[in-house]
Amino acid sequence: MVGLKKGDTVADVGSGSGYFTFRFAGLVGDVGHVYAIDTNNRHIEYVARVADKLNIKNVETVRGSIDGFKVANKVDYVFMCSLYHILYGYIREEQRDPFIASVKNALKQDGRFIVVDNALVNDETLPYHGP
Repeated sequence: MVGLKKGDTVADVGSGSGYFTFRFAGLVGDVGHVYAIDTNNRHIEYVARVADKLNIKNVETVRGSIDGFKVANKVDYVFMCSLYHILYGYIREEQRDPFIASVKNALKQDGRFIVVDNALVNDETLPYHGP
């Protein structure tokens, strides 16, 4: 998945319930680290509870905001799924710029920003369920 290997570090921005967070945690192994970043406290609490219940030690939750996020260490990958379109469709430029700056600040010099997002739909289908 996206080229992750043992020992990598990942920031899962907009982690939600941790679907990708926990998959990344398995891929990077015990020597890797995954930051589950979200603005919703219920998501953060849920991911923390699941990680604790399953004894997953390489996942750390981080409270983000519309202005961005901070992680303790630079990461190899920042991953964002079904969220990037929000930055340009609904957030003002003065809010977007600090958020993108936080992505850049989180990445190692040779790190990668991976965006998975939805294509436009032509009918009244919810964009989240689009192609």
